[in-house]
Amino acid sequence: MEAQNLQKGKRKRDTLSVREYYCYKLQMRNDDEDQILHTGRLLQQYSVDEYIKLETQRLDFVSFNQDLFRMGILQGLLNILRLGERDASNVRKQTFLPNSFIGGPRDMRQCYMDAITLVQRFGKPDLFITMTCNPSWTEIKEHLWSTDEAQNRPDLITRVFRAKIEELKTDILKQNIFGKVVAFMYTVKFQKRGLPHAHFLIILGNEHKLLTVEAYDDIIRAELPDDKAEPDSLYRRRNTGEVVKVREQYLHNSWVVPYNPYLLGKFNCHINVEVCSDIKVVKYLYKYICKGHEKIAFCVQNNNTNIEIDEVKEYRSARWVSPLEAVWRLFGFPISEMSPSVYRLQLHLEGQQFVSFKSNTDIHTIVNNSMIQKTMLTEFFYMNDTDEDAKELNLLYKEFPEYFVSSSSDKFWARRQKRCAVGRIVTCHPIEGERYYLRLLLLHVQGPTSYKDLLTVNGEPCSTFRESVEKRGLLHCDNSLIECMSEATSYQMPYSLRRLFATLLVYCGPANPRKLWERFEESMIEDYKVLQTIERREI
Repeated sequence: MEAQNLQKGKRKRDTLSVREYYCYKLQMRNDDEDQILHTGRLLQQYSVDEYIKLETQRLDFVSFNQDLFRMGILQGLLNILRLGERDASNVRKQTFLPNSFIGGPRDMRQCYMDAITLVQRFGKPDLFITMTCNPSWTEIKEHLWSTDEAQNRPDLITRVFRAKIEELKTDILKQNIFGKVVAFMYTVKFQKRGLPHAHFLIILGNEHKLLTVEAYDDIIRAELPDDKAEPDSLYRRRNTGEVVKVREQYLHNSWVVPYNPYLLGKFNCHINVEVCSDIKVVKYLYKYICKGHEKIAFCVQNNNTNIEIDEVKEYRSARWVSPLEAVWRLFGFPISEMSPSVYRLQLHLEGQQFVSFKSNTDIHTIVNNSMIQKTMLTEFFYMNDTDEDAKELNLLYKEFPEYFVSSSSDKFWARRQKRCAVGRIVTCHPIEGERYYLRLLLLHVQGPTSYKDLLTVNGEPCSTFRESVEKRGLLHCDNSLIECMSEATSYQMPYSLRRLFATLLVYCGPANPRKLWERFEESMIEDYKVLQTIERREI
């Protein structure tokens, strides 16, 4: 066995991680005399304590190993080197949570932006599905002891609910019960004193879009079911005079929530199926399901640049964890998932890429490392200049991940063999100047081979990216500004949209400012409308 492991390049482990150990302890065994799973409410406290131990270990690792996440701009390091500084430990001392930490602000921000990218690529979601765990499921009841209560078995509830989610994914993605799915995402949420629930957003292919009332009625029901054909359905709506007696109460159709008879009958739980008909609803749903981890405390500070920010400490003091979430994370189940995957494409000016380094490394050694010169963007240029497939395809930067895959370790692009991916160029505000205009060029120029190539228009060199943008007619035409505002409306709040609009007026000179305002007026005054509604109610 050891020889086989060596042949496959695997290393035999003789240790377990904290998560793996507690995951092992929480497994059900037929001949196990350990009573830990049947200690009632003590199991809830035990699971939370063990998860906090695990997360504390991870947070301590982040705090004590900021070197692994220490980053600086390459040009900035060169400037520091010219000033005579050699010690890398004096660069960037702020303590922060990396984007690899699940539940951190950067992780949640990236997940949200990735979700928005899928909407921009494939269109608004067609279906919004909410699935809530049912403690009366047979799979749960048959494994409870006579002394057990469902709420005291978070291990059992999470395992069964996870299995149900996987089964629902199979029905939607492989069985295509709603039609061919081109993109989907789901997020699992945990109520403080309730059961877990999952939110699914489904985007269907063009040939399976729900475009008619009849198409809605084929998959969604909002009326009393036939008591003979569907004796097990309990959902209700629309008052037609029909009533049904439920728990000593007479209910009619107005009590029915939208549901799918097949899913309701199969999963026997609260599973709400709704059609997404407005992009505003989609925006609300995205912000809801990706709003971040639960908090029990927060503080407000003055905008003082001298205050040292410790994101690890802030996260540790504000987190709130339920027993169900604790067990879910101990089992290693994912909190969210989306398909196809989203590639986050780097954006930087020449020599302005971020590089990671350790504090005990000499700055001269860092800047002379040939690998730090390579990034997704520079290798994109290189592929367009040298690779025949890339030349033939002549792709935009954001289209490149659909045909090529990037190696983060070796820093090169290779032809994609399977699966699908969508590219997302990191966002950039117009006040960032040249970086913003570089992004604008990358969104419109196909197959560029270098920064110099982007600065060349009809054989004539330009001194700045803004000049290149102007000569290509991307600023005089309001389409680029409309695209900028459209992208921002999907994730920015009204206050930020108004500031962005003002910035575009000052720096970009739209041909028709009034038309641009009227197009996005609704999004920019959403907060004022809400305020007026509240004031009317108070009056």
